[in-house]
Amino acid sequence: MNNHVGPVQKLSGRATKRIERIAETPSTILRDALLASTRKVSFGAYVDEWPDPIAQDILHSRDFSALVDRIHEIGIVTLEPLGGGASSVALKAGEDRVLRLGMGDLAVRPDIPEVLQPLASGTVGYLRYELTERADTESVSDADALRMREVLRTKGFDWGEMGVDNIGRIHGRVVLFDPGGITPIASRSSDVKPNVSRESNAEILARLRRDALPIGEPLAYTGEAKCR
Repeated sequence: MNNHVGPVQKLSGRATKRIERIAETPSTILRDALLASTRKVSFGAYVDEWPDPIAQDILHSRDFSALVDRIHEIGIVTLEPLGGGASSVALKAGEDRVLRLGMGDLAVRPDIPEVLQPLASGTVGYLRYELTERADTESVSDADALRMREVLRTKGFDWGEMGVDNIGRIHGRVVLFDPGGITPIASRSSDVKPNVSRESNAEILARLRRDALPIGEPLAYTGEAKCR
């Protein structure tokens, strides 16, 4: 019986690069980034990471393939998990840009200097996307958030979701990158309908609970899925 095993031939550099190009298609780049997106959830004193529910919804959407094509069209070639907000998942697109994905309509961004404007945005079927510059979220404080709220009030807007997690610094200037909690002050009334496309933190928590195994401790969202 001949058990001889011949030497393994090493692939050439050109062949290796060709395999890498085949493996990293626009579809796999987005899919892998969404699959790697997680949120921290606590079971009492125990903290664990669970798949991001918004990322999972996007992955299973019938509009996923069309979203892949659109993202490729706007020139995105690399994506990495970055964080998540109440109604979106954020992915790092290169070194200085952020891609935010969600479901439903885009939130209205007031055209004022304090609100970060997208480089590209739109909807594909029921999915939405926004590509923006990446803000530095490490150099802002609660004091910056308070100042931002006052400035927005002087310009006629109420910031209902005030928090340092929603602001950052770009070129030395503090900007608000999540416009979901901004509403015109004049429009606040009991008959204003909420934006049904934006999922609340409580709804996200409920979905995580449905996926989690009961272990006798209440499940709590730690709020550590920070959108940058």
